[in-house]
Amino acid sequence: GQTATKPISHADICWIDDFESPVQNQVHGYRNCFQKSPSFASFYRTREIGGTVSDRGYSLCLTGEKREQGWCGFWLHLFDHKTGRDWLDASSFDYLSIWIKGKTGNESVAIKVADQYWFGKDDSSLVGRSAKALSGGISTQWKEIRIPVAKMRHLDSNRLASIIFEFEELRKQTIYIDDIPFRTEGGWNVELPQNV
Repeated sequence: GQTATKPISHADICWIDDFESPVQNQVHGYRNCFQKSPSFASFYRTREIGGTVSDRGYSLCLTGEKREQGWCGFWLHLFDHKTGRDWLDASSFDYLSIWIKGKTGNESVAIKVADQYWFGKDDSSLVGRSAKALSGGISTQWKEIRIPVAKMRHLDSNRLASIIFEFEELRKQTIYIDDIPFRTEGGWNVELPQNV
């Protein structure tokens, strides 16, 4: 059966994942890569980027190689699938915020979100592409992608299920992702727990 949506405890920010926890994120969701051969993806949590220990704490390192056939990327649940479907209500927030950087620069990733409907179809809706969301695209410096919740037109923001990062370009790429919250305009004044 269906369960009620989760109440959001903080008025300005709802932390989804900062990758400090090895298994579950702040909304008790799990994470993993997805792939269909011959395309492939892998991920790990790391404190070291480019041989230097980051002052950000742990980040996600995601590598994908998209080929002519198949697909690859990474999913992040917004609920605990082991205890039931308790969809995330993000309707009171203005933006989905994602911090991202590339291993070499010029990487590209599609960002998708699934609500209860899309999740039931084992699919998601495109909400942004890094090349369009970031001035100059992904670089070797941390940049913030802000995706307005209001622009998630094909989604029920009261019943969100997952965030997906999918590699679409035919090449091998490595990106780093960190600090993913939903935020209000007022939430931009809320201190992040890690240095950015």
